[in-house]
Amino acid sequence: MIRYLLALSALVALAGSAGAKEVSIKWHGQSFFEIKTSAGTVIAIDPHDLEAYGKRQVKADLVLVTHFHIDHCNFAQITNERAKVIYGLKNKDRLAGSRKSDEFANVDETFKDVKIKGLGSYHDDVEGMKRGKNTIFILEFDGLRIVFLGDLGHELTPSLAKKVGIGKDQDEKLIKRFKHNELTLDPESVPRKKALIAMLGYEEK
Repeated sequence: MIRYLLALSALVALAGSAGAKEVSIKWHGQSFFEIKTSAGTVIAIDPHDLEAYGKRQVKADLVLVTHFHIDHCNFAQITNERAKVIYGLKNKDRLAGSRKSDEFANVDETFKDVKIKGLGSYHDDVEGMKRGKNTIFILEFDGLRIVFLGDLGHELTPSLAKKVGIGKDQDEKLIKRFKHNELTLDPESVPRKKALIAMLGYEEK
């Protein structure tokens, strides 16, 4: 597996000028990401407690969970007990429940300076029959649009691609990959029309 960040933006300068407010994205292994907005809001996505990646404690204000699999829904490394948790799927028994009972939560809300929207998708290419449902989270803050694809197991349909914001105007030449590293950028350095960052936890080769 190759784990990576896939950025669909013209990131000419990853680090802003001295004193500028910055946005940072950190990868903590598997699909566990930590995002910090320029206002200081810390978002954790799909936290895990896998020994292979060591202790990656995050004092998150907001935790997003794309689906109920143990390596995406373990809060042992989240140190803020008061963090708000948003689940992309609904199941009264959550992780302990049957995956056949999962339903899309259709998330659409705002937390502090972050607008969050959830889109229903699947963990496989047979509409969840093998591995269940998945959530695509769209985050908007600082003029950026960050799309977390979770464990998306199929090609984006035209409808989903449109909702995500990936259109024909996205220049494939601007695609850049950042392996395992922290990505820091000055929001003002990103052209508004191409302010889209799409992240996928892993890619199987």
